[in-house]
Amino acid sequence: MLYDFRFLTEKQLKNSDRSHCWYPVQNILKSGENDTLANLNWLTEKFKDRTFEELRKPLDTLNRLEKVIHVNPVIAFYEETGQDLERVLDVFIRTNSGGMTLSHSDMLMSIAVANWTGDARREINDSIKQINDPVAGAFGFSRDFLLKAGLMLAETESVAFKVANFKIENIQLLNEHWDKIIDSVYAAAKLVSDFGFSRSSLTSRNAVLPIAYYLHKHCHSVSKKDAKKIRAWLTRSLLKRGIWGSGVDSLLIRLREVIKEHGNNGFAVNKIEEEMSRLGKNLTFSQEELQDLAESKNYEFALLATLYPSLDVQGYRFHIDHIFPKSRFTWLKLKKAGVSEEEIPQFQDRAWRLPNYQPLTEEENESKGAMLPAEWLSNMETGKANEYRHLYDLGEVPADITDFNDFYESRRDRLLSKLEELLGTKMDADIDT
Repeated sequence: MLYDFRFLTEKQLKNSDRSHCWYPVQNILKSGENDTLANLNWLTEKFKDRTFEELRKPLDTLNRLEKVIHVNPVIAFYEETGQDLERVLDVFIRTNSGGMTLSHSDMLMSIAVANWTGDARREINDSIKQINDPVAGAFGFSRDFLLKAGLMLAETESVAFKVANFKIENIQLLNEHWDKIIDSVYAAAKLVSDFGFSRSSLTSRNAVLPIAYYLHKHCHSVSKKDAKKIRAWLTRSLLKRGIWGSGVDSLLIRLREVIKEHGNNGFAVNKIEEEMSRLGKNLTFSQEELQDLAESKNYEFALLATLYPSLDVQGYRFHIDHIFPKSRFTWLKLKKAGVSEEEIPQFQDRAWRLPNYQPLTEEENESKGAMLPAEWLSNMETGKANEYRHLYDLGEVPADITDFNDFYESRRDRLLSKLEELLGTKMDADIDT
């Protein structure tokens, strides 16, 4: 190392080895161009017992530093006069983006490590592996999520990723309650996995945090009735746009307060939704939103689980099947089947929307394969086929793919009617067990 830069406290500086000459780099900003005499005076004042020859090397170093700062335009800098740590951290991250990229959480993690009893990095990394265990759903929870969960469950004043929230007393709270926090997050992940959600269908990780807090307050115990309420609330919150977007930190704090105040007798879904409405996060759906959902290309698991609540979703045990197989929608196959070239783009688009999705068990999905739905149903007993048509709103299933649009539109209307009933009004607090 040609030049040795270190962060030293006043105590460390005072106790440093006399063979080293430490210069406060910020002082170079106060000196002027060609201020060799000032540098020499500083050195001789510090080391009165040294000869000029002994001071030559440190003097050359100071002169070189002065030249780099004041003469040669090789270093761009500006002086930040504010003392806000959040601002300092933001400046550091921005200016450091050209080197090894450090995120906001990397810096906050360093603050946590400095005030943690034990090996914080190992504990936190081990905890990430634990909550992402396949048994708990393997949701891909990140370190950021885990740190936010810690702030949420430790009941710090704020859950925002700010330096102010990682002060010593908060780090000590996390440190003290870490094992219980991780157990609660794991229990929440396991419950959400039992609801059938996967890494791809859980579109917001933050939605798990109120559930984790509720379980944390109830020692991980949840009744069947509570589980049904939690599942319905979670699904609705994921289907409704904008719930887990902007303002999520304020939302989490308010939900925590509601659960703390009203959660002694169960998951207080009505109180939770009332508070969400006050924050502009209403979980009722407009007619336009329901129409969009009825033809959605997204949220297929959440929508099918909402439409068909009797499904055995534990462990994601059903497959999402294309009623009219996706392999049948290539340009050549559709044209050969008799679909006009003008209709083909619409057919191909609609093949990937909700009205062409149905839930099947793994065994059913494998037996169906690439068969058209009419052929597949014809292989069943008449009673079972009719029951299946009614259960999953299939209606009359055409024998030929050329009538796909008629099937699509009639099923879309049936699904829309069900969504209006299920999502269009406020959820009743007394969900049947």
